[in-house]
Formats: sequence, structure tokens, C-alpha cells
Amino acid sequence: MNSSKMTAIFCASFCSLILSAEKPLSSFSGVDITSGAVYRGNLGRSGVFRDPCPVSVPKTVWKTSLGGDGKSSPVVLGGKLFIGAADGAYCLDAASGKQIWKLEIKGGVESSACVANDSVFFSTVAGELLCLDIKDGKVKWKYQGKAKEPVRSSPAAAYGAVFCALGDEIVALDMMKGKKIYGIKKNVPAEFCSLVLAQDAFYGCGVLNWGYLFSYDYETSEVKWKSNGPYVQGAGVYFYKSPCLDEEGNIYLNTTRGARKYSPTIKGDAARGQHVRLWYAFLLDKDVDDNELIPHASPSVWDGKVYCGRKDGKFFALDCKDGKVLWKKVFPGEIQSDPSISAKSGILVFGCYDGNLYALDASTGDEKWKLQIGGQVFASPWIGDGAIFAVSGDGTVFCLK
Repeated sequence: MNSSKMTAIFCASFCSLILSAEKPLSSFSGVDITSGAVYRGNLGRSGVFRDPCPVSVPKTVWKTSLGGDGKSSPVVLGGKLFIGAADGAYCLDAASGKQIWKLEIKGGVESSACVANDSVFFSTVAGELLCLDIKDGKVKWKYQGKAKEPVRSSPAAAYGAVFCALGDEIVALDMMKGKKIYGIKKNVPAEFCSLVLAQDAFYGCGVLNWGYLFSYDYETSEVKWKSNGPYVQGAGVYFYKSPCLDEEGNIYLNTTRGARKYSPTIKGDAARGQHVRLWYAFLLDKDVDDNELIPHASPSVWDGKVYCGRKDGKFFALDCKDGKVLWKKVFPGEIQSDPSISAKSGILVFGCYDGNLYALDASTGDEKWKLQIGGQVFASPWIGDGAIFAVSGDGTVFCLK
């Protein structure tokens, strides 16, 4: 997207904002959004981090108990760790685990933070989108959505706006003032499915429409295209978490029955504005009731491979070109923790419902180490400063080196 188009998109609402129209949306190789940080490492939600991580069993530098179910994933920036919990939002010192500030929030926070400029954004279970001061956690502004179900989608910031699937609509709000720019009330992602932002469009999964992927125009909020059909082999598919993008902008999904890849440019039925799958990889065992296997992890993509953790304990590495299974591992518990990848170390790390944090060689799938941290590990680890920041199933935050 060139600077003139970017300026035109939001000039009416954001002419006075700090964020420059010249700044790229994301490097897709690590944290690089408006001098901030976001859940899954970048706006493409690829799960890739630039920092190295431990290659042998790490030691616990510190641990801090926040309680609850440990659903929110940590986001770390500038020596501070931001995370949601059953009783509110926290900022911890990343070096010591000591609390810097806490904001009590009724109903708690299960989403993960987005840090942009001098603010941190959370969506709450009760359906509010909060903008907090990064220094002390004081509320700068809040927007109340209309949520019939708990909100767990994590926000993302770009082009002077913050975007989130918030209850009954996808919202774009002025990052500085919280003023609503537009809302999209159809095909709103649910569960832990967060929006994915690219340079020319953002993506959402219409959970209630059984498996459509939608591409939205930043300027108009109109649907640019959608995926070609909600059914695979005669059965519906369901999104529980987020898609992810590779460096070329291709989109990957880990759905009920398997993984899929789409291109932002290759169309199928042009008259309907639909895009066809480039490939589909069936990942269920035969004769398995897929309705019992709805929850699953977000996919991660790096170095020509897409990684998919599943509720049945299976973990796959697929070839990005054709979806061919490159390797498969089976674990003794559900995998709903999104895999995080250290590009420098070539290691992927994720949690399992057996209470372990696992580290695998990203190329071969060989286990490098595992560490028992307790509970059913759901949150996605953060890799930074040579450390891994992880959350156990009982809401304890760990710093591992």
C-alpha cells in the first residue's frame, strides 16, 4: 500500500495521530507495529519471533501467580509484560515478575494485549475495548460493545486505528480517542479468533457462517473477497482461533477437519468475489466425529512450513507449497496453545494439556526439551530477550531461561 492511499484511508479521522502514514504495517518477521507489540508476534499472527530461545531444558527465573484459567497469552515490550487474568489486566516487570500495575476489571480478561505507542489495548470478557496508559494502567478511553457471549478476541493496531472482533461486530476505533470509525456486524469472529492484518486488507473468520474466511477493505470496510464455500468433503468446518499470514501474504487456517491455504490474489469464482483453496490437508483420523474436535490451536508459519496443533494431541508440520505432511508428532493431551517460533534458534514452543511446555526442532519435529509448568496449558508462549514467557493452566506466569 503506498503512502498516498494509506493517508486517504484514515485522513479524516487520524490527521493528528502520532502514527505516520509512511510507516509500514508490519515486517512479518517479528514485532514491528507502531513501535509496539502484539499477540503472536506480528499483525500477520504468524507466531514468529526474532529472538533466540533456550535449546535445552530452561530454568525458572521467576514465576508469578495471577490465578484463573491462564487463557491470556503474555505480550512483552520494553522490559514489561502485559497480560490479562480472571480479575483484570496486569503489567509485570519482565526481569523480576513483580507487579508494576494492575487494573481490576469485572469479568476479567481472556484476550491478549496489543501495545502501540504509549498505550496498551485489551478486550474484556464483558465486551469492552480498553485503552490503558502503558505507564500506570489508567484508562485513557473505553468502548463498550454489544456482546451476548464472552469476548476473547485480541485487538490489533495499525494506521492509527485499533481493530477488534468485539461481541456482535468488528470495530475500527480511533487509536487516540476511541471514537468509532466503522463497525461490521456480519460474519463476526467468535471464541479466541482474532483479526489478522495485512498491508492492503484485514482478515476475519465468520465462525457462525461455518468456515468462510473474509477479506475486508480498510477504507470502506467492505468485503473484498471470501473463501469458496463453507464445506469440506460434505461437512462444515469451524474456526476456534486465528488464521496466520506468511511473508508473501498467503493465508493459512487450522480448522475442524484440517488445514487450508489461500492466496490474497488468486481468485476462483470471480463473479462471487470468491477465492479458492490452494490446498486442503485433511488432518483427522478416519471415522472420527469432527464435532468432538472443534477447539484447536492457531497455525504458525515459518521457513516454508505451516505448523498445526490439534485437540486430539497431534501436531503437524506441512509443506507451504502443497500441504504435504512433512512430519507429525503425537502428544498425551490436547494442543490448544498456539506454537511460537524462534527464527534465530529454529525451535518452536507450545503448551499441552498434559501440563508440559514442549520445544521441538522446527525442521524435524525432534523434541529438544519439555518442562512441566502445570495445569492445562492453553496460552501461547512469548519469545524475547533470550527467554520464554509462558502461562500455566492455573494462571501462573513463568520466565524461563
